[in-house]
Amino acid sequence: MWTPEEMLRHSNLLQTTPGTDTYAILRFLCAHRESTVTPAAIADRTECPESKVVTTLSRLEAIGAIGRVTDGVQIHEDAAETLARRLKSLDAVTQLFDTAPDDCYATEDWESRIGSIDCVDENRK
Repeated sequence: MWTPEEMLRHSNLLQTTPGTDTYAILRFLCAHRESTVTPAAIADRTECPESKVVTTLSRLEAIGAIGRVTDGVQIHEDAAETLARRLKSLDAVTQLFDTAPDDCYATEDWESRIGSIDCVDENRK
């Protein structure tokens, strides 16, 4: 049986990108890992629809990454660490691509001007 951290790593929750609601919610939970927060507070602070917050929290709860307490939810430390590493990696990749030069020197339809590479068996006659 998988631990909540392993379930999180194998879930599609980590297949998120910066700028999405899921990303904002996960980042908020990581940043407030020592606090208990309500779905309404998460929605207010992230400017995400509360329905999206509730859906994301339900998915996290289903895999054991968060716990519900009387006055909200709290992310488990292992899950927070896994999420923090993943989000940091996504941020680094995004920054890398944002700072890479554009291919403005390329021309439209360049692929059509390149011939195919045919493997020729020179021993065949």
